Amino acid sequence: MCKYKVVSQDTKYWVVNGYEQKKINYDLENHSFVMYFQYTVQKQGTVTQTLNTAKKIKPGDKVLLFNQNKFFGHSTFIETEVESTLETTLDDLLRSRSRNDDGEIVTFTDAPCIYEDLTIENGFKGEWGQRLALEGWEDIHERGINIPGIMDNLGPNSIITNTIIQLSDNSFFDFVKKILSGEVQNSKEYKKMNEIIDLLQYKKQIILQGPPGTGKTYSAKKIAFELLGGNIPDRYKLIQFHPSYTYEDFVRGIVSEIDEDGDIFYQAKNKIIAEFAETAAASEENHVLIIDEINRANLASVLGELIYALEYRNEPVQSMYDIDGDNTIIIPDNLFIIGTMNTADRSVGHIDYAIKRRFAFVDVFPNAEVINTVKGKELFNRVANLFVKVKDGININSDFLASDFNFKEIQLGHSYFLLKGRTPEEQKTELEMRLKYEIIPILNEYVKDGLLLETAKEEIKKIAEFEC
Repeated sequence: MCKYKVVSQDTKYWVVNGYEQKKINYDLENHSFVMYFQYTVQKQGTVTQTLNTAKKIKPGDKVLLFNQNKFFGHSTFIETEVESTLETTLDDLLRSRSRNDDGEIVTFTDAPCIYEDLTIENGFKGEWGQRLALEGWEDIHERGINIPGIMDNLGPNSIITNTIIQLSDNSFFDFVKKILSGEVQNSKEYKKMNEIIDLLQYKKQIILQGPPGTGKTYSAKKIAFELLGGNIPDRYKLIQFHPSYTYEDFVRGIVSEIDEDGDIFYQAKNKIIAEFAETAAASEENHVLIIDEINRANLASVLGELIYALEYRNEPVQSMYDIDGDNTIIIPDNLFIIGTMNTADRSVGHIDYAIKRRFAFVDVFPNAEVINTVKGKELFNRVANLFVKVKDGININSDFLASDFNFKEIQLGHSYFLLKGRTPEEQKTELEMRLKYEIIPILNEYVKDGLLLETAKEEIKKIAEFEC
């Protein structure tokens, strides 16, 4: 018997490449991966090369099952402990210095896998294979899921024709795993979110900007969830700005207190961001602050000296208020800020260049692909025609839109057309309510405010009569 011991290591990520569906089925049923070879078609050097790769897989490494551009499942490599009839080395077997009888299980002492004669009952007569033991395959898809991008995520020494391929890191493995499990429904959306996370980690603060109903707040929460590795309440805050928001509400200000004798006294206290910054600095773990409707407050006034602190992280800046003789505030590297901004709201304050330079702005546009019903998509397209038309294959402003606006800034987003109802009757009722009490009112408001021209009124009346 040969037992493979767990060794201290960083987790590595692998793709094991099946060849035929019947072999994949065998792997799935037996919680293994079998590398198949035929002496008659493969050179011994290729066999040795592949098994040398197998020796690099350690217990705890993660494995994807792959075949012909499709992924079937994921698992974790475990210790191999088998009852074997014969122990030998690969070299001895290849050079016929040791032999085995039909049906025997042979343990190689120089690779973390075993050799089994695959009998005719398994359908693989005339072939032999090395088996890597795995935990049970998870998120199995019988026909597999086509996920492009494997070539862009290979390790430096990977060869695509090999049975075993090493990935460069965990990112592609996690991506495939989430698609297999159904957690990720839209790969474009997922990739865009990860690009935003990369941008946030680089810039430290971003603003998601777009017209109403594009899911900016939803996206901000999702990004925070991914960045924190889960829903962790004490490392996550969400606030909403409004025109009356001040520095004393957000950073630091004077508050009144009552002492033991009932007398009133005044003292400076940290507010939302200064207090959260102290918490983040003391942990070395990521913290995320979401500021919804960030442009509705006077940012220059609300942020004060933090305009400097946001760019120069970990450097103390001087506040106008001191606490216990210390008036410094530090924004640490692990405090990330996500703002949301409605581009259709022209009543809010202007964001000056000094603040713009410290934030990265990310456009969030309407996305019909995520609308989950036929009627919802049909209504979305009817409404979209008020804002955009196609000319020479390019989206441009419609004839209903005022010339000083861009459809990207004000077109109604997809969230107005996303339905929660499960039955057709529930969906019909919900869409009727959305149309009557949300969509039509905001379209009429757009006409009143001059975003849509008077000529849009007749079209809006037709939309109001849409058969949900």
